[in-house]
Amino acid sequence: MAMAGTFLGPSGVFGAVIGTFLAGGVLAILLAARNRVLMQLLENLKLMLLGGMVNASLGKALVIEGVPNSVGKLPYAVAIAIGIVGWLFWNQIINK
Repeated sequence: MAMAGTFLGPSGVFGAVIGTFLAGGVLAILLAARNRVLMQLLENLKLMLLGGMVNASLGKALVIEGVPNSVGKLPYAVAIAIGIVGWLFWNQIINK
């Protein structure tokens, strides 16, 4: 992302980061569904979010206790590439 920021500039890198987050989320869901671990992914997400909210509401440090089992690995470079290319296409459509 730092290299992308060099070419896109400060205003363009924000859109590329948002695109990368969206692409990463979609890829993670698709990969989990393909590997038949989508329910475990959603359970892990629920545990992390609820644990964080409870700790934050109690004024405690945001620490995840009892780390859930991983459901797999995601090649995030693919998400970064999709996010940057998606942002470049989106930016061209808006500027026309």
